[in-house]
Amino acid sequence: MVNRTAVLWALNAMACSAIQASAPASKPSSASSTDLPPAAAALTPYATVTDERLQHPEAGDWLMYRRTYDGSGFSPLSQINAKNIANLSLAWSLNTDLVDAHETTPIVNHGRMFITTPGNNVVALDARTGSQLWRYVKK
Repeated sequence: MVNRTAVLWALNAMACSAIQASAPASKPSSASSTDLPPAAAALTPYATVTDERLQHPEAGDWLMYRRTYDGSGFSPLSQINAKNIANLSLAWSLNTDLVDAHETTPIVNHGRMFITTPGNNVVALDARTGSQLWRYVKK
């Protein structure tokens, strides 16, 4: 059973870390984070993870391990299907510069992807481009 409070705390803590690490001098633009360069995308308002969103995630979000509390791992997105699957190609990849085994379930919230690495580090990425938004390195 997934502890909803722990999931909420972890996702919001990651967002707060990013905001505190690079707070903007002025109010962020209302432009979509997908239209901005990585540094600016990290400063756009972050979609708060609520209990309601965890119970009913939007189609493009993956807010917890296996996506939903029932652990189905099902994505309701329909862009990939039997007719176009042969046309898929690699969009981007990430080298974490770490050689230990990576076993992580990415968390995706409104186009921002969070991954953990060996050593309890966290990397925030623009999910569409793979550009790093910020990185927490445990000291």
